[in-house]
Amino acid sequence: MSSVPAAPAIDPADRVDVLVVGTVFLDVIFSGVAAAPEPGTETWATESVLCPGGIANNAVAAARLGAATCLVAPVGPDPAGDFLLRSLRGEAHLDVRVPALPGVRTPVTAAFGNGADRAMISHGRLDPVPVGELAPRLPQARACFVSLQPGGDDWFAAQRAGGARVYAGVGYDERHDWSGEVLGRLAGVDALVLNEIEALAYSGRDDVPSAAAALTDHVERVVVTCGRGGVHSASASASAAAHPPLTLPGERVAAVDATGAGDVFTSGLMCADLLGLPTEDALRFAQVCAALSVRGLGGAASAPTLTDVRTWCRDSEVPGLRRIAADLDARPAPYS
Repeated sequence: MSSVPAAPAIDPADRVDVLVVGTVFLDVIFSGVAAAPEPGTETWATESVLCPGGIANNAVAAARLGAATCLVAPVGPDPAGDFLLRSLRGEAHLDVRVPALPGVRTPVTAAFGNGADRAMISHGRLDPVPVGELAPRLPQARACFVSLQPGGDDWFAAQRAGGARVYAGVGYDERHDWSGEVLGRLAGVDALVLNEIEALAYSGRDDVPSAAAALTDHVERVVVTCGRGGVHSASASASAAAHPPLTLPGERVAAVDATGAGDVFTSGLMCADLLGLPTEDALRFAQVCAALSVRGLGGAASAPTLTDVRTWCRDSEVPGLRRIAADLDARPAPYS
């Protein structure tokens, strides 16, 4: 890799609603898999799709919700990278700043599941590429997402200093050390969004409410997704009035594939906050985004549009969702 600054400069004249930086994957998704194949056997799926994955789920989801979104991530100079670039450049509202770096192989994930959940096999580089090697300058965002990994650089500090709200995820740690380094980096983050397994592992607690409360020692706002079990949020004492503890049930849909649903949820939450929705409405909005995405294959491929979310909320029998629809209908320019 070339030697360039790890922390790129911010271009104040270049502004976006959402900035997403991290690792993109080529997702190969199989659905309707009754059981994982045993050695020496073959298992057939009822459906399959190739689509962008990883951090691309977050970027595409935000862009489809109408937010001006910038994606910064590396791919390799290989067929998988070419496919991802073609797919991503076809998305409206998405500024794709994805260089093909020599010596990098585009990460690939094979996901298979039965609708309720999925298992994955991935290949790629575990250690992140320094952001300065991807872009010498970054736009100033109103909100940005970072996937915290051991060894990563804190490029998002400059974004936060410029007024951005920083959202973070942690991802599954296959090495099972659930690094304390990651928790230490949460001091520069406004909101941590993670799933139940991650929350329990990083907190050392046995239940989601306790885990979320413990994690607020490190970050102002914690949101834990529990799939069909819903979502739980907690805040540090300093912000409890703005974001009181909440537990909401899951939105019921006929699930086909859960791959990327958590990423879509996170982007839904970011966009809901940008829209100025109250805490409970923002969580419900994000839940609807995730629920609509699991009706098809792939988080990026099935991420809903703002119109999809508005229509679902308007047609719902849940008063809280109908209230969201009315709020969205009253906004001719949602992100202005």
